[in-house]
Formats: sequence, structure tokens, C-alpha cells
Amino acid sequence: MIPIGNKKGEEIVLPATAQILIAIVCIAGLVYLAVAMFSSFINNTEKEQAKSALEEISSKVIKLPNGASDSYLYIAPKKWYFKDTNVPGLVPECKESICLCLCSESDCSKSNVCKGFDKVVIVKDAQGNDFSGVKIEEIPLTFTLKNETDGFVIQLKTENK
Repeated sequence: MIPIGNKKGEEIVLPATAQILIAIVCIAGLVYLAVAMFSSFINNTEKEQAKSALEEISSKVIKLPNGASDSYLYIAPKKWYFKDTNVPGLVPECKESICLCLCSESDCSKSNVCKGFDKVVIVKDAQGNDFSGVKIEEIPLTFTLKNETDGFVIQLKTENK
């Protein structure tokens, strides 16, 4: 006859099952923490890349004499948006100035980096159309930077395909 309740087996199985469940919960927590830390690192890296790109663009275009142009090779971050804000206040960082921004969202509502200018900034594609708010899908991109009488023009030089 087989005993219905094996107390000795229950004494072994229940604590082992509890230990396995606790281990699974701990491992899931560690995986979640690792993913969160990696995501934070990537976002901070992209924001630093955007800040560096805007500083370099600003530095180059401001040093240009009126009527002159230069080129700029944009290499990062990918999948961000160029945004020219020629009306102060459109982006929280530009309450009192005209700005050029790189934003992780098209409306600049999340992670963004902006640089103020004393002249109008216009971002154009290779055909001369408005490029502001367009997602940068492929890198590297080459831009022509121009210092014109009525403002700065940042125009896509060639389109990557």
C-alpha cells in the first residue's frame, strides 16, 4: 500500500521550491536593474553626443564671415531630430532666444539639447526644403553651414541612400 501523505518528501520539496522561486525573483530583479542601467547609459551617451554636435556646429557657423560657408560631418546621435526654433519659447530651453535643437522626440518634449543663437537658424534638406523636425535615420550626414545676412543656414549637402 502506498502512503497518501509522505511527510518526509514534503519537508524536502517545499523548502526547495521556495528557494527556487526566490532565486527566480532575484534574477529577474537583477536583469531589470541591468537593463535600466544600460538604457540610462545609452540615453546619457546620446545626449552628450547631441550636445557635442551642437557645440561644434555653433562654433563653426558663428566663426564664419558673412556670406561664407563651411561643411560639417554629423556622425551622432542617430534617430534624433534637428529642430530650428526661430520663435523664442517653442522649446522650454529656449524661452528667450532663437535655438537650434537636437531632440530625441519630434516635438522636443523629452530628451533634448539646444543651443541659443543671436540670428535666425534655418535647417534645410539637400533640395532646400525645411528639414527641421525630420528624424535623422542614417549617419553620417554632411551639412553645409552658411552665414547669411539674415541668418544661419544649415543645409544637408548630400543624402545618404
